[in-house]
Amino acid sequence: MFRTELEKIQGQKNSFTTEVLKRYKKSLEEWAEKNSFKFKNGIYISEKKIETENFNTKNNFNYSDFHREFTNKIKELLKNPEPEVILKSDWGLSILPILAFFKNNTLFDSLKLAYNQALRYN
Repeated sequence: MFRTELEKIQGQKNSFTTEVLKRYKKSLEEWAEKNSFKFKNGIYISEKKIETENFNTKNNFNYSDFHREFTNKIKELLKNPEPEVILKSDWGLSILPILAFFKNNTLFDSLKLAYNQALRYN
């Protein structure tokens, strides 16, 4: 965030920005406009109705089936630990947060650690 020099924001006490933050803001504004969001009362609000799935208990989500499929997919990724393969997989993308947590390891070692973490919940 602070890779570039801090600039004081005019008219706002103790508020600063950087060139990087300005670019983030511009990207967010462009995305919001393209996806029918408007900035109102300090937040972005969608102007179109967003369909959501009802995730109440009546859907009978089977955690055991999900866990089995998840660990099997990660195990498959371990057979071909090329970054391109992992990052093109929805299952590989789903574990990016834990891969970031294990950031001092190689991608393959992080994938193994993530797999071992997932097995703990069985």
